Amino acid sequence: MYLVIEGLTRPSDVAAWVEADEVQVLNVGGNCEGKAQGIGGRVELFLVTVFRNLVRFESHETRKITTTCAEVIGEWPFSGC
Repeated sequence: MYLVIEGLTRPSDVAAWVEADEVQVLNVGGNCEGKAQGIGGRVELFLVTVFRNLVRFESHETRKITTTCAEVIGEWPFSGC
C-alpha cells in the first residue's frame, strides 16, 4: 500500500514504488467531486504523470504498459459519493 499526500508526494515517487514493487494492479481511492471540488482533474493529471514516469523507467522489451490512462481512471467526473 502506498499513501499519496497532496502536496507532499511526487508522481515520480509513486512511479518508483510501482516499478520497485512490480505493482500489477493499481487501485486508487479517495474523495469524490461532491466532497472535494476539482479532485478528479488533479488525480487525472497526477496519474498521467505517474504513467509517463513509468514509461521512462521501462524499456519496451521488458514490459509494455498497455493500459491507457482513460482505462485506469474511467470517466470524469465521477457521479455520486
